[in-house]
Amino acid sequence: MRHSTKWFRYSALLGLALVPIAGCDSGGAGVATGTGGKSGSGGKGTAGGSSGSGGSTSTSGSSGGASSAGGSSASGGNSGGSGGSSGAGSSIGSGGSSGSGSGGKTGVDGSAGAGGSAGSGGKTGSGGTGVGSGGSGTGGISGSGGKIGSGGSGTGGGTGTGGGTSTGGSSGTGGSGAGGTTGPACEVEYTWPTYSPTIAYDYVDEFGTLAAPTKESKDCSNIAGSYHKDWWAFYYGANKNAVVSSAAWIPMVDRFNTDFGYISDTLRWPRDARARAGYYSAIYLYGSGLCTDSAANTEQGGWQSSVGGYPMVLASYYPVYSFDPACTYNDKVSQQGAMIHEGIHCILASMPGCKNACWFQEGGNTSLQALMEGKRSGKTPTSMGFLSAGAAVAPFMPIECYSGWLQDDSFGGPCAERVNMYDSSGKQICTWRNLLGGNQYGETFPHAMEVILGEKALAWIWRNASKSGRVLQDLAEVTNGLGATQTRRLITEYRARQAFGDFGMWQTAYKNLINDNWKLAIKAESSPSWMTPAVWNATPYVSTTVSGSTLTPETRTLPGWSGANQIPLTISAGAACATVTFTPTGKNMTCQLVYQDSTGKSHYGNPVSSGECSVPTTGVKNNVVIAVISNNDYIFVDGTTKYAYTITLGTGVSGKADIYTQWYK
Repeated sequence: MRHSTKWFRYSALLGLALVPIAGCDSGGAGVATGTGGKSGSGGKGTAGGSSGSGGSTSTSGSSGGASSAGGSSASGGNSGGSGGSSGAGSSIGSGGSSGSGSGGKTGVDGSAGAGGSAGSGGKTGSGGTGVGSGGSGTGGISGSGGKIGSGGSGTGGGTGTGGGTSTGGSSGTGGSGAGGTTGPACEVEYTWPTYSPTIAYDYVDEFGTLAAPTKESKDCSNIAGSYHKDWWAFYYGANKNAVVSSAAWIPMVDRFNTDFGYISDTLRWPRDARARAGYYSAIYLYGSGLCTDSAANTEQGGWQSSVGGYPMVLASYYPVYSFDPACTYNDKVSQQGAMIHEGIHCILASMPGCKNACWFQEGGNTSLQALMEGKRSGKTPTSMGFLSAGAAVAPFMPIECYSGWLQDDSFGGPCAERVNMYDSSGKQICTWRNLLGGNQYGETFPHAMEVILGEKALAWIWRNASKSGRVLQDLAEVTNGLGATQTRRLITEYRARQAFGDFGMWQTAYKNLINDNWKLAIKAESSPSWMTPAVWNATPYVSTTVSGSTLTPETRTLPGWSGANQIPLTISAGAACATVTFTPTGKNMTCQLVYQDSTGKSHYGNPVSSGECSVPTTGVKNNVVIAVISNNDYIFVDGTTKYAYTITLGTGVSGKADIYTQWYK
C-alpha cells in the first residue's frame, strides 16, 4: 500500500532544511495510524501539505484521505472527529475562596489566590483621617497576606504613638517606612509546581527486554533477494533499479540499526510491531516488482506503509541509493534522514495512541528524531525543523492545529478539520497561509513537554492517548494522566515559557526560529486561494489599541483554544513591581507577567484568571516585561472560537512596548 507523501525535519545540528524524499509530491501529508492505515490530513494535497524545502505548501499531491485506525486511505475525507464538546468541570478553579486578607485574587489550579487566607479584614484600611496607631510612611506594615495599607487594619498594624496620615506623611514612632505614598503589594515570584503523577513510559515496563528478531517475514510475493542484520532487513524484487546494490543497502541497514538502537536502548521507545513479533523490521524496495506496488523502477518517493499486517518502510531506489558512498546526489544526506523518519513512523503506527492527532503523527515524529540527534551529539542544538517556526512566531495558534491559521482567521483542527476545500473541477483551493500551513511538522510543543514533563512523556502520549486519540484531551482524561487542572496548567506553562524560549537545551534553537522568520510576510500561500487576507508580518507580539490605560488586542490574532497572546510592556525606572489588571471576556483564560533578567534567566509572576496580575522586578533586561494571556481549553470543538480580553496598566508599568523589537533575545 502506497501512502501519501511526507515532508521531513532532518538534522537540527546540521541546520538542514525540510525536503521531500525525491519524487514525492508536496501535498497530502498522510500520517500513519496503525498497521497500514494512514490518517491523512484530509485528502488530496491536504492542508498545507506541509511546506516544502522553500517553505511553500503545495496544493496538489497524493491522496491522504481519512482513515480509521489501521484503515486504508480514502481520498478526500477529513480524518478524525470533532473531538467532542467540552465537558463539565473543565474550567479553572476559582482559586478557592479568598481569605479576609487582601490577597483574594482568583488563582489557577484551584489554589488560593495570593494571600487569600491571610489578614483579618480583607484589604488593609486606608489609614483613616486621624493619626494612625502604628501606621508607616510607606503605607503601614502590611498584614500577613493583606495589601500594604497606609496605617489601616492589616494584622501587622502594630500600635504606635504617632502614625502618619493617609496621605503618606512621615512615619510615626511605630512605623516602618519613610513616609512614601501607598501602593499595592507585589506577589512573590512564581515557581512552576511539579506535575503528578509522573508522565513517563519505558517500553521495558510493558514488554520486558526485547530479544533481537531471528526471522525474515517475507510476507510479500516476488521477493528476489534480501539482506538482514541485527534488527532490520531489506527486501527487493527482480526488477530493482540497477543502481541499488549491496553498496547501498548494507550501510542503510547499519544506519537503521544505529539510530533505532539509540531510540530503543537510550530513549526507551519500543521497537515496531514486526520486530516485537520476532521478525526483522523491514524496508521494501518500491518499484522493484514486489507485491507492494506496480510502479516502474525509475519512480521516486518513500513512505511508511504496511504489508502482512505489520508496518514497514516502502522506499524507491532514490533514497536507498543515497546510502551508497558512490552516490553524488546533492540531497543524499537529507534523503538518509528521511528514511529514518519513515522508520520512526513504523514505531508510531505500532502504538495505540494519537489516532486522531494527525498533527502529532508528524510533529511527534520529527521531535523524536531531533531529540535523538541532539542528545547523541552531546551538543546544544541551534536549530529545529523550519516548520517549527509557526508556533514560535504565531503563539495565538492552538497547539493541536493542522495547517495553522486559516485565511478566514480561524484554525485548522488536529486532523485538518475545516481545511479542505475544492472547486467544481475537484481542484483543491488553498485555505492556509505560508509557513503557518506546515504547523503540524513543528517540534516546539513536543520539546516543551520533554523539558516540563520529562523526555519519556512523549512515549507515554503514544502509549496512552487512545480515549479521544488526541494529545491534550487524553492527558486530561485518561486514567493516570494529568487530569483537567494540571493539563490546563501545562498549557499555561508552555505559553509562558515561549515568551523567552525557556526550553532548556532547545532555547537557542527556539529563538533562532523567530530570528529566521522575523517580520516575514504571512499571506495566502498559493492559487487558487479561498480568500486574500491582509498580509501579517510575523512577530510573536500582538498588536493592541490604547484607551486611557487599557489595552485591547487586535481581533484577528486573538488566541484560539490553547493559544496565547504576548504583549510587551515597558516598566517604570526603578520599579520593584509590575502590575496589570486582567479582564477576560472569553472563558478559561489566564494572564501572567514574565521577564528576562540581564543574565538571561526567565522570571514568572503568578498566573491569574482575572483581576490584578503582578511580578516583582529586579534587573529587568531592556525594562520590558511580557504579559502572556493564554486560553487553556484542551478540547477541540470547531476552530472558530477566539478568546477576547483587555489588560489595564497598573503600578510600575509605563506603557506598551514596540511589537517589532526582538525583546526575547
